[in-house]
Amino acid sequence: MWQIDQQNSKAADEDKLNLKGMMVGNGVTNWTLDCEAAGVEIYHRRAFMSDELYDKMQAEGCDYSYIAFGEMPSDTCLAYYNEMSDSLSNIDPYNIYGHCWNPSEEEPDYFDYEKNEMVKKHPVDSVLVSGKDGPKSIKKRKGVSFREYTKFSSVKKRFPTVLSGENQTVNADNSSSNGDCSWGAPLEEYFNRADVKSALHIPDYIQEFAFCSDINFTMLKKGSQWIWEEMKGKYEMMHYSGDKDSVVGTYGTLGWINALGWDVTDEWKPFKVDG
Repeated sequence: MWQIDQQNSKAADEDKLNLKGMMVGNGVTNWTLDCEAAGVEIYHRRAFMSDELYDKMQAEGCDYSYIAFGEMPSDTCLAYYNEMSDSLSNIDPYNIYGHCWNPSEEEPDYFDYEKNEMVKKHPVDSVLVSGKDGPKSIKKRKGVSFREYTKFSSVKKRFPTVLSGENQTVNADNSSSNGDCSWGAPLEEYFNRADVKSALHIPDYIQEFAFCSDINFTMLKKGSQWIWEEMKGKYEMMHYSGDKDSVVGTYGTLGWINALGWDVTDEWKPFKVDG
């Protein structure tokens, strides 16, 4: 959005893109308010963690804002966060009231559309990787995990793997084997079926559907709130987030929007379905 605006400011009228506005869903905007910082508040307000543990975090002054950039809180605060995470092991971070879709030996793993039945064993593919003593074959899980899908989230006992530095370039692949309730193999398999692609009029030359594309992107420590501030008055802009989402949830979104200090033209009102 900002790059297009900058391009338009230098382009001739006939070369300008007709940009009217933007909508951003679940976008990380302010690291001090979004992600881990908001997650603690969401889990406490929704009674997923005890008042006692939350009060300990507050008393210790725990700040989880820039974990993704290598700025770690104290060992005490890490211990508090891991204590909270232990109690959330079967909670879907994207839908805290929903079902945790993790593969397990206790329940069916995926639906085999050719056999028209649920299959117990988790599907894996053999992939060739570079090993210490030359190429070797390993098993690679199908689907995508929470960590793969949300590269900027670094907690839930993943502290040793966090990044460091002012800005971070991240490769969004799907090579890990972690679970975290975001297992998407059945959906990927469904959308890649020939009959489904045909029904959706998807040409054969289009790549297979995957939750995460193999792309590189840069995370800015300063976030993106500055873009909203610069674009104010130029375009129509909307930011929305899910109230059941603990990753980039509503609590953080409200926090940075309120921090803008902009005039309110339409007061808050309850949202009602069917009247």
